[in-house]
Amino acid sequence: MFPTPSTQRCEIDFHVNLAEIEEMKWNIEALRVHIVMKKDAGKLAADGKPRGDVMASFPRARTMRRFHFFCRERGIKLDKRDPEQLNSLWNSIVSEQLPGRGYSHQQLVK
Repeated sequence: MFPTPSTQRCEIDFHVNLAEIEEMKWNIEALRVHIVMKKDAGKLAADGKPRGDVMASFPRARTMRRFHFFCRERGIKLDKRDPEQLNSLWNSIVSEQLPGRGYSHQQLVK
């Protein structure tokens, strides 16, 4: 059994509030979205800096279409981009992410 997100201790805030989203750049071929956050939105990160934009990668087109539909229904501004643009941005980001399965999570809770 894997721990649920609510039982893991994590210093990285992965939550995205709808009210804090400026727009969402997306492409179904790339299976990626770039969520542009409002500049004055949310609380500061643990390092005291404002929160940056968020990128997400989806395992399947169906999952991404469901997320796209959800955002459209909530009135979020959607901007379709070329797959090359999103893939290039994905490869250039400095990511705050949890280590994959099999790695010790002890470093995260220190």
